[in-house]
Amino acid sequence: MATPAIEVRGIRELGSALRQIDKELPKGIRTEFLPMAKMVVAAVKRKATAEFKHPTGQAISSIRPRASQSGAGIAFGGKAAPYYPWLDFGGSVGPKDATGHGTIHRWWIKGGRYVYPTIEEKRPEIMDAVDKAIVAVTRRAHLEVR
Repeated sequence: MATPAIEVRGIRELGSALRQIDKELPKGIRTEFLPMAKMVVAAVKRKATAEFKHPTGQAISSIRPRASQSGAGIAFGGKAAPYYPWLDFGGSVGPKDATGHGTIHRWWIKGGRYVYPTIEEKRPEIMDAVDKAIVAVTRRAHLEVR
């Protein structure tokens, strides 16, 4: 007798396929992805701490891991440190000067200084962790991964 197969080409598809087996299984994706986000957040905090004037401030503590059934990510800034994007990406802030720009200027860096460069540096580790997470979740569902 042939073993039934499910072909999945993305995390959302995996969540849908697992939900068809058991509604609780997709929650395992979030559980497996959160440590991945925590690993990247720790590296971002180390990098930013080395450069910030006040490394124990709200900007550093605003960098937090996020995970859901469809992926992982990093949140930063928010109400606690609404200026964090300026620290990472640059731009002008403060009262407008005669040119209409903010009086405090930080050179704009399209890819950012901390979050996105760290994600890129950690890409091999992230991809390995994604593979392991998918295998762990599917094994809990008693499925074979190829």
